[in-house]
Amino acid sequence: MDKKIPMIEKLNSKILSNSDFPAMGRTVALVNKQTSSESDVSVTELANTILNDYALSNKLLKMVNTVFYIKYQLEGKINTISRAVYVLGFNQVRNAALSLMLFEHVSSKGIANDLREGMVMSFMTAIIAREVAKQTSVEDVEAAFLCAFFHDLGKLLTIFYLPDEFLKIKDLQAKDPSSEDAAVLSVLGTTFEKIGAYIAKSWHFSTDIIYCMDTTTQTQHSVLTQLDKLRCLTGFSSKICSITYRANQTPEVWARSVSSLLTSYKGCIDLKEEDIITILESSFKETLDYAKNFKFGINDSKFLKRLSFYLAHMGSSISYPEDIIIPQKQYEDIGGIHLLEIQPGDSDDVVDDNPEAVLMKGVQEIANTLLEDYNLNDVLRMILEVLFRGFKFNRVIICIRNSKEPFMDGRFGFGPDLTKIGKSFKFAIDKDSDDVFNLALNQGADILISDITDSRIISKIPAWFTNLIDAQTFVLIPIIVLKTPIGLIYAEKLNANEISISHQLLRFIKTLRNQAVLAIKQRM
Repeated sequence: MDKKIPMIEKLNSKILSNSDFPAMGRTVALVNKQTSSESDVSVTELANTILNDYALSNKLLKMVNTVFYIKYQLEGKINTISRAVYVLGFNQVRNAALSLMLFEHVSSKGIANDLREGMVMSFMTAIIAREVAKQTSVEDVEAAFLCAFFHDLGKLLTIFYLPDEFLKIKDLQAKDPSSEDAAVLSVLGTTFEKIGAYIAKSWHFSTDIIYCMDTTTQTQHSVLTQLDKLRCLTGFSSKICSITYRANQTPEVWARSVSSLLTSYKGCIDLKEEDIITILESSFKETLDYAKNFKFGINDSKFLKRLSFYLAHMGSSISYPEDIIIPQKQYEDIGGIHLLEIQPGDSDDVVDDNPEAVLMKGVQEIANTLLEDYNLNDVLRMILEVLFRGFKFNRVIICIRNSKEPFMDGRFGFGPDLTKIGKSFKFAIDKDSDDVFNLALNQGADILISDITDSRIISKIPAWFTNLIDAQTFVLIPIIVLKTPIGLIYAEKLNANEISISHQLLRFIKTLRNQAVLAIKQRM
């Protein structure tokens, strides 16, 4: 990895100068340190990453309110990302977000078909890995999905950033279909796996994902670790998709190739051929369901058509339905891929740019949640999100009273740099202090600081705050339970006098604060 490879250096240089590859920066933020943990920290990081991308928030909320996801809901629409995580689960929302980001528009028409096919195969590879994991001894099924999902990152990056080189690889493969690895090595001087691992490391992907990218060498250990099993599973799922994509082979040849692949992975994937056919059938059906429910254009996918043909030969009743293919001409003005784009429909009213609409829907959603057997942090997270989105704050943080010492400790929130800021966002509770934070707690009053440089209040802004935060205006919303300060919500904007709160919006703030008080009371 330390040895510089010219083609990797060339690709990396293009990546640094052109960030158009579908949302990979945000994707990295999602997968980094979030591959398996479902702690409050990871859930908040996930929600924060999504909320900082307004377009992604809109798409995801529309997605979780479609027929495909509606079965998971208790009642009503899902109006917040936090509620989506609460109802659907961390893994469901994370995977949905990853799918949406990977399948965003690609501007270059010249590479659209190859990149689209590669992305569809990556998605299918992930589904196959997840389904195989369920029937084997792999403990983390969702980790199998993620590792397989990014296995072919190197190939996708090559298609996007090095189109001329990729065309040379295709030409060599057309002359000898069995020489894919040799063709890649000949043109690039390295492998797709090494390219993917190099870039993934520079993007701070988890070590599990990077380890599973290199499936060129079979693990020889007599006792496989869970990570070894993940790599075997990733390699198997990717290879079965590659086998399926090969042109000019009969169903009999395909079936023998699948059988041979199973034999080579014996000891790691001890499934019968009929088990694999069943998994391929269900994975194929799930991909078609995604295409139908989320209206992404599979646009005459050769890979899916070939899989459909082979499965039909094996006796499957599933076929490739032409009616779910979105004609490419609908996107000629956009160019490239239009996968997983939600079409106008009943779910369009889920997201509204109007602050009062966002706040009203959020308040109602929280009220419904309080009638359930809720988790307190989930409710508090929803309250913060409604404030964050409704008022378009730069950052919101909730402080909770320390149970052992008279301190307010920053617990979690939304906005930039919270991992670093949150640990230091804390202050001592002091009834005799006149700083604005203690003033809000002592008087139980909501406070708006329009400009921290105002000479009238500059002495009331504590040093710990000015050393930590660069915002010039903020709101403090104390949470008082039985006359005792239990928490404090902090919300900011960067520029002085940027926060404007009408009488109507102030009512929403008070309602949200009262919901926080009620949630805490019911859990005390």
